[in-house]
Amino acid sequence: MAKKIVAAIVLLLGAGLIFLAVKFHQFYQHIYAPGTAVTNKNVPKTTYNILLLGYGGGQHEGTYLTDSMMIVQLDTVAKKVRMISVPRDIWVKVPTQSGADFHAKINAVYQIGLFPGNYPDLRQSYRGDGKLIKYVLSQITGLEVDHYVAMDFAGFVRVIDILGGVDINVKSAFEDKEYPIAGKERDLCGQDELFKKIEPILNKTVDEAGKTGILDSDHQLKEFYDNVMDKPYLAFPCRYEDLKFNAGMQHMDGETALKFVRSRHGIGDGSDFGRSARQQLFIQAVKDKVLSANLITKIVPVVDELKNNLKTDLDPTAIKKFIGEFGALKQYRFSSLVLSDSNFLVADNSPDGQYILTAKEGIDHWTGLLTGIRDFVLEITPAPTASPSATMRPTTR
Repeated sequence: MAKKIVAAIVLLLGAGLIFLAVKFHQFYQHIYAPGTAVTNKNVPKTTYNILLLGYGGGQHEGTYLTDSMMIVQLDTVAKKVRMISVPRDIWVKVPTQSGADFHAKINAVYQIGLFPGNYPDLRQSYRGDGKLIKYVLSQITGLEVDHYVAMDFAGFVRVIDILGGVDINVKSAFEDKEYPIAGKERDLCGQDELFKKIEPILNKTVDEAGKTGILDSDHQLKEFYDNVMDKPYLAFPCRYEDLKFNAGMQHMDGETALKFVRSRHGIGDGSDFGRSARQQLFIQAVKDKVLSANLITKIVPVVDELKNNLKTDLDPTAIKKFIGEFGALKQYRFSSLVLSDSNFLVADNSPDGQYILTAKEGIDHWTGLLTGIRDFVLEITPAPTASPSATMRPTTR
């Protein structure tokens, strides 16, 4: 009888392992984008640079604009994880077939590479899932990006909920009156008549004299226009949530965690650079959760949930390597760097009027940033801060 029970248990375990293997194979075939990983079989790798991308998803014009971007360096010999947060507004050069000068914000680069038909002059070798963004980041950071992992917001929320939420120690309280509500982006919030009157100005179908004539005729209309341009949360309050986070330890479900890592218009710690620091706090909180959770029971739901929300060029060899490191994760030491206007970047405007960030030395001059990241990786402290050495040069698309 005992032998039969043991045999039954063995069969059940075997069936379970086969089921997990099939599930993982189906999942992997769905998310894998082959041919984009950096490999060199002649040099045994001990350090990996992995790019994490977060994008909105859904069905709209900016589906694949990367709201969040972070390079995570895994050093398997020194047992170190280094996190480098990259702000979305960095102004970067995109390689073209013709050699023509083409610049864009870095948060658009992943999407540009996905849809080369919209950018016919994009250099052929960088067309495809992940290739372009990996190349551009290597140019400005000096780090060769080995792999990328891109996840949309829906997948992010579901994963955190499956894990049972995360506990994050919020360093500084902040309030964001401009946190966007999904699906409300074009809602006029009952201001249809006022919006109709200023449409000619927004569409630039009137000259300055016409604009003055429209706005000077109505004080309420002038106030509405000013709010549309500078304080959209006042012009269209139904599009935005008034988001608040208090300082201290907080348990967050998926939706709350997404808001915490996305907010970028807050008073206090809610700036774009503050957001990068919060994303690094989140990564550490997920690490702590994963180490303390019973992951075996969560593998299947995570696999099922992510197959339509995740893309990566992690190959089976790399996945096996990282899984092998999982048991030693408690031994790893984490460090972080946020690229910002307090170290290597400076705020500017693009030729078409967009808010952008460039190197302090000037557009496309990344020497200071390259040096700073090298010193961060080598743990040379304090890392030197880039200083202006050249006049800012305007760049045309």
